[in-house]
Amino acid sequence: LDSVFEGNAHIQSTGIPWAMLYETREQARTPEALGKYHQLTPDLDAAKKLMAEGGYSNVKLKLYNTPAYGATFAGMAASAKEDLAKIGIELSIVETDYTKFYTSMYLQGNWDDLILSHEGNQGNDVDEYAWGLTHKGSSRNFWHIDDPEMDKLTDAQRVEMDPKKRMDIVKQIQARWNDQVYQAWMPVAIGYDLWQKYVVNFRTNPGTGTGFSFGPSLRYVWLDK
Repeated sequence: LDSVFEGNAHIQSTGIPWAMLYETREQARTPEALGKYHQLTPDLDAAKKLMAEGGYSNVKLKLYNTPAYGATFAGMAASAKEDLAKIGIELSIVETDYTKFYTSMYLQGNWDDLILSHEGNQGNDVDEYAWGLTHKGSSRNFWHIDDPEMDKLTDAQRVEMDPKKRMDIVKQIQARWNDQVYQAWMPVAIGYDLWQKYVVNFRTNPGTGTGFSFGPSLRYVWLDK
């Protein structure tokens, strides 16, 4: 959060955006909210013990990244390499050209060890993240997750009409996601949009930002000059 994002990011424990789970960013940063496996202060001794119990020592892994995502992703890769070295995991960062990285690797779910990429989804409803990123039948499930329990939960939230009951199911999805550790989520940057004061009626698309869906964002914009 500090070294890579200079504080301009929020903690992510699963693929579900914090704003769909909690009312404030501060609430989302508590250990209780992030789940029992997420620690704001890592316990390196406990991590080393788990490594030893699993029979892992002198582990070497590759982490694929692409320069196309810029300095922030490069910083996250360097941070991961530094952190994992503390528990005996040697991470080598493999820079890959964007076309190969996105099409033949990410979209196909075809890479060795680890890949550093984005969520893989945008949307204004929790279903687009919960079902979209984990369900066996989803075309956006690039990690090939095949978890009958997750499928059952993500199907259930689709048909639950009571908002409170649906959120209870979503919290179970979050807990299952944390428990199985299908991905290790890095902090997610806070986006900022700026425009001239004579640009009237401009609003950022809350689900996708201005990088996607320019049309709806600009439909009612006019210039007061």
